[in-house]
Amino acid sequence: MLPRTAPSSPSRRSRATINLGPAPAGATDVSLSLTCLSAATFYFPDGSTMSCSPADLRQRALYRQANEVVPLAPGQHGVTIKTRHGASWELQAVYVNQVVSPWATNARGETYGVMNKNGSPDLVAVVIDGGKLEGYVKASDLACASGQDVVRSPAEALAWDRASEDRDISVPVYKSNGTTVIGTFVVGSASGPGATTVPLSSLSLGCQPATGPPASASVPSSSPPSTVSPAPVTTVEPPATTPKG
Repeated sequence: MLPRTAPSSPSRRSRATINLGPAPAGATDVSLSLTCLSAATFYFPDGSTMSCSPADLRQRALYRQANEVVPLAPGQHGVTIKTRHGASWELQAVYVNQVVSPWATNARGETYGVMNKNGSPDLVAVVIDGGKLEGYVKASDLACASGQDVVRSPAEALAWDRASEDRDISVPVYKSNGTTVIGTFVVGSASGPGATTVPLSSLSLGCQPATGPPASASVPSSSPPSTVSPAPVTTVEPPATTPKG
């Protein structure tokens, strides 16, 4: 039967490897859901990260989770989560058979879906408002807000890290048409005493963010768990094959 679900692991401290047992026939990936129990940065096996601030720890578990789907290597039956010494976390994992399907294209010619082995679509799927609302953020906005299009040297990386201690950046969330704004997605994990969230459109970062919503637009704001690199949105419903657009 595919997939096989590993029960939520007991809380772990520091780096640890979770044994999932033998993978069922046909499994291609492992879907992971990590809940932070300490303020720290947690590293998934594929290099993506999740950061939890002291403020995040005061939220319900839903707001302290990050999801990721990582490829399964031949003979692999465990996953390793890395973090600082003493940081605690819980993990739930499930084997899945994942098929990469083509991204959809809107009327503007923009591709939309989730990141996959082929790269990133123009509009990347995200979930906001505590998991109640699905939408898309421009890949160019994510690259700018996360510093990917800004940091070009060790000195610039250090300056970015210092600025990020007190600043999260919000980017518009759109419907799949790429024009209708339905909310905002927050990039960052600011934990400094003066921590604040600022819109990408208000910053001059040297990259070319997409134009924000008109001044007259009414845009609900949403703050997901603080993530340095937001995980792709993938729906896994055992035992069916999981599409990934």
